[in-house]
Amino acid sequence: MRYLDSADRDYAHTMHAWLSEWLPDARCFACQTGYFRATALRWFEDDVVRILDRDGEVHLVIGANEDRLIASDLEETVELLAPWLGQTASFTVVTARDVLFHPKTYYCESRDGTRAAAIGSANLTPNGLGGNVEASLAFDDDDGIPTVWSSPGFVDT
Repeated sequence: MRYLDSADRDYAHTMHAWLSEWLPDARCFACQTGYFRATALRWFEDDVVRILDRDGEVHLVIGANEDRLIASDLEETVELLAPWLGQTASFTVVTARDVLFHPKTYYCESRDGTRAAAIGSANLTPNGLGGNVEASLAFDDDDGIPTVWSSPGFVDT
């Protein structure tokens, strides 16, 4: 287990650094985030396309909170994922009245089957990935992730 705390302004302690470590060899990437900017996803566009081109999976669930979701962010993301949507990619927007959709969870599975997850305060936005002070706990298989955590992060039945 690793504790990521960007308060020390060390890049190695950011969610951007964690994603940069796991996504290049990933076969699955899943994320739930309350706030989203396509700019943050674009930083990993080559990795996302590589995952999907290798018949991997990408699943994004984002919040439409407080009128802060921008149409161009949705359009860019749909354009990026379009060739795979409904097959090996999904893009879900969650909205609710009088409540925030507020998770910040990240899941990666490498091509060799190694799994990693990060849970914390970092949204999938440029500020969340490295600009703000954020904290997360990051786990991988060496930490004993339960076997019920399976691609794309759903519980096996």
